Amino acid sequence: MLINDVRIPRMFGVYMTILRSYYPEELMFYHAECGGSFKMPDVRSGISHNTRTHCPKCGAPIRFGECDHDTLYLPQGYVVPLDMYLRLDVYNDVVRLTVRGNGLTTYADDTPQASRQYWEQTRYHEVFRFDIRHRRTTWRRYSCGREAQRIELGDPCELPRLGRFSVLRYLYAHFSVRDRKSAVTDLLKDLREAVRKKLACRLKHPVSHMFCTSGRSSGWLLLPIGNIAYRMIFTDAPNLSPIWRALNTAQIQAVTDSHTFPENFEFDVLRKAKSTVAGLIEAGGLPNTRSIRRVLTEDPFNVGILVLLHRIFNKPDSLMAAYRRCCHIIADNHNDDGVYGYYGISVNRLLEYLRVQVQILRPIYTDRDLLRLLGEPRMMILQDTFRMLNQAGDATLEMLRRHPPRIRDLHDWLVEQLKAEARPDYTFDNALDPIRRRLSMQVDRVRFFLPERSSALYEAGDTLHNCVGTYARRVRDGETSIVLMTDGRGKLTACIEVKGGAIVQAKLDRNRPVHERPEVNNEITAWAKQTGVSYINCSDVKEPTPATENEIIAAAV
Repeated sequence: MLINDVRIPRMFGVYMTILRSYYPEELMFYHAECGGSFKMPDVRSGISHNTRTHCPKCGAPIRFGECDHDTLYLPQGYVVPLDMYLRLDVYNDVVRLTVRGNGLTTYADDTPQASRQYWEQTRYHEVFRFDIRHRRTTWRRYSCGREAQRIELGDPCELPRLGRFSVLRYLYAHFSVRDRKSAVTDLLKDLREAVRKKLACRLKHPVSHMFCTSGRSSGWLLLPIGNIAYRMIFTDAPNLSPIWRALNTAQIQAVTDSHTFPENFEFDVLRKAKSTVAGLIEAGGLPNTRSIRRVLTEDPFNVGILVLLHRIFNKPDSLMAAYRRCCHIIADNHNDDGVYGYYGISVNRLLEYLRVQVQILRPIYTDRDLLRLLGEPRMMILQDTFRMLNQAGDATLEMLRRHPPRIRDLHDWLVEQLKAEARPDYTFDNALDPIRRRLSMQVDRVRFFLPERSSALYEAGDTLHNCVGTYARRVRDGETSIVLMTDGRGKLTACIEVKGGAIVQAKLDRNRPVHERPEVNNEITAWAKQTGVSYINCSDVKEPTPATENEIIAAAV
């Protein structure tokens, strides 16, 4: 039975898209009043640059780039409405909202039609079906009389996908359609009341109001419809919070990350349960205690973190203590919107940490130790500990299981272990290689020597601020040789790579070539002649030149 309907004869005046297959990019326009289409080069300095043009068919002025222009940007592959008809029907156990009308889309650049015309008029048809009996809400999009897409609503995390594909996202406070807002609002009110009354009749107890603000970015209907679908499952839960007004904005990803239900969560359990809290406890396998019920009553989305913590902490007291500490972590590292963490500790990130890293520690440490870890007041230490657990190799994890450090020392222990993984220490066979044996010598007070262990190469790289430490594996395998040079005071001055009887490179501090210091360059050339190493093809070493008086004094000092 028809309850209400709204007809919008014209949505927007001008439609625009960008032809990205051309260079420079071109703008393609469609004038809805006269049906004319034309294109022009994109000469704008910015996406919001005020630009004016005229329709070549009827001469009407067109402006775009301003906040109040009558031009709608059309992404390729999507259908935008030319007009819209909304119809609300109510049956015994079903409430149905139908959205249909004439739409506009674009031909793909590689289709034959695109060479003759770019715009294609089509029909769109969408149906929102609220099944009161089964407490299930579905959205269907039809194309050519067949179902082309379907989304089951109820979980608010499905709203971003709905906002991407439904034409209802174009019902927003644009001046070309805002005179229809009161009619659309009345239809929404009838929809809310119809669902609420039928749901209360079905459940045989009152259901609170389902009002939810729509926000500015998602249109007048998308978020309220999502809230109705959510409340059909969570009948006695609060309506969606204002944070969901970020729908169809860049911030919605952070919102959905912080409002997720456990993986493979059984919503059918809630549909059959006597109350929302009882259904959440049963579906999540949580202990039925007063503290758990209180937390779920405040926010049903808390079930995600409670379920994960329950897998780690079996005792209800430890579970609630861990939950309070997790809430403290999130609250201390979020901005006013409760979405962004300064150190990246969002709800989703924290859940991921708990799911992977803390479960690694669960067989090793006690509940008290894990609670102490979560209570770390320095947030960067906590995040670094989780991150290093994720990066640790099998050898480090095995050592952690066999010889676990104290929980307060876990961070520093992981730092040393990861450093050992990144810089494995092994010896070099310098004495067995005849070429390497003759490379080590001392000329006056200047010493040329080969490091005996990889740790010496790592220290040399840190001292000279270069990547010579990364050559450790190649030196071990005999692919190349590294010679270190110290001055008369024993200070490390240069590192030299020798391969195939020739100097490949010779570097000072910060990868500067040795010829920038003639006294060092001369010592290296003298050493190369004595050891029979060629340096002619190395650009870092030049032929020896007499050092100036100042350079001799500096070298002596």
